Amino acid sequence: MKKIFHLCAVLLSAFFMLSPVLRAADERDDAKFAREGIEAAKKKDWDKAIDNLKRAVEADPNAKNNKVNLGLAFQQRGLERVQQKKYDEGISDLSEALKLNDDNITAHRFRAFALLNKGDYKQALADYDALIDKNHDDVEALDRRGFAFMQLKDYDKALADYSAIIEKRPREARGYLGRSYIYMLQNKVEPALTNVEKVLQIEPGNEDAQNRKKRLEAAKAAAAKNAQSPGARNPVAATPAGSPPR
Repeated sequence: MKKIFHLCAVLLSAFFMLSPVLRAADERDDAKFAREGIEAAKKKDWDKAIDNLKRAVEADPNAKNNKVNLGLAFQQRGLERVQQKKYDEGISDLSEALKLNDDNITAHRFRAFALLNKGDYKQALADYDALIDKNHDDVEALDRRGFAFMQLKDYDKALADYSAIIEKRPREARGYLGRSYIYMLQNKVEPALTNVEKVLQIEPGNEDAQNRKKRLEAAKAAAAKNAQSPGARNPVAATPAGSPPR
């Protein structure tokens, strides 16, 4: 997620563009609170910014810029809290941002990220659905939604998301790696091995794929042995499902 956090500085600049035009004298309450909120936002004092921008909205509920700025302040504080692994607080702030603007892609993405880290996969799906509805080519959202479906053992939907990634980015390993993981969980050695081999064609040094290939080849050998000794244990069946595919 590091490559996403650099958006914070870009988004902060939105406060400057939305700054109200103020007169030196006879300043209205909503403009005063808005100005103080924006000044606090420039200093990244999000608590003060949110407090003042809330007052600005209360003073003039029809001023669109104040609501936009309040949403951005909630968003920025939420991003910082998620980055600090304060997931519950971050989710709360990002939810407030989405109440003010349900089309806020950044808020949906980071709230989903926080929910995944809490293991709240069902709630995360709603945010990933919103992201993918807005952009069907969002492979990051497809990747994370596939992982959420996998954790919920909804393997068909997970496979559909990883297959969509392959369709959109056939020279990227992640879709094949995700499919191989699901097939391993389903004890389907041959399709898992096919996908792992595809990963290694794209990224020969991928250690995860190398290790999976070893396990799958061992499982394949065990399956041949099982034909003679039905009681033997298949090593793939014990593969855990706790880590997201990379």
